[in-house]
Amino acid sequence: MDYSDQSVQSRDRMQDATRRMGNSTYMLEQSRTVLAETEGMAGGISEELARNRETLEASREKVGEVNTQSLLANRILRGMNSRECRYRAIMVGFIIFVVILIAVVLYFIFRPKKH
Repeated sequence: MDYSDQSVQSRDRMQDATRRMGNSTYMLEQSRTVLAETEGMAGGISEELARNRETLEASREKVGEVNTQSLLANRILRGMNSRECRYRAIMVGFIIFVVILIAVVLYFIFRPKKH
């Protein structure tokens, strides 16, 4: 083998290595581009998740406030219902008393008189 064949083979190997290196560089650049896009999307998703978290926390606070107001309203309604039942019982008692009183008065007015 002479030096020209070795030289051609060396040059071919170097060109092949250079081509592979170029392909590897291109693949690395593509990978970096995909990585940058992925990082950008991940940042956007993180921001959206943070906004959603804030919305959920605000909603939780509002639900807590509504629950507190509902419990207070329920307690007030129970008190009003209890008062209504007491007043109704008092009214029924008063009506019965008046009916008995009228019956007694009518009895004494229309009773037969003894001579």
